[in-house]
Amino acid sequence: MKIDDINQVLQDLQNKCKKLPKGLKDYQAFEDLSKLLSDFTETCPLLEMMSHKAMQQRHWERIEGVTGHKFDIESENFLLKNVMQAPLLKFKEDIEVCFAYMYFIKLFWTLLLQHEFENFHCERESKFRKLINFTNK
Repeated sequence: MKIDDINQVLQDLQNKCKKLPKGLKDYQAFEDLSKLLSDFTETCPLLEMMSHKAMQQRHWERIEGVTGHKFDIESENFLLKNVMQAPLLKFKEDIEVCFAYMYFIKLFWTLLLQHEFENFHCERESKFRKLINFTNK
């Protein structure tokens, strides 16, 4: 299931909860459900980051270090419920820092390679122009 689909289902459930009769909202079950939906909604951006194709073992290890929760990503039985058992919201900011670092490194290398390519292209173009000017004399 895609994160966008999950977000849509959560939004629909939250809207249905808001439309429930006022008398039901006093029950503990309603409060528990509201908190569950709210927490899951807040977790979705982390899940989206964690499901990114660039996630590698070292990223999971960083998250394990932050949360103190072991992720057995190599297991055939590794499911969303295994990720949800980790205290993700408790360490949300720290996990986001891990991803920010990952994106920063990716951006750094992208820009560095782009810069190197442009310099390489400029140097080759310069040499080519010198060669053309030399042969046109």
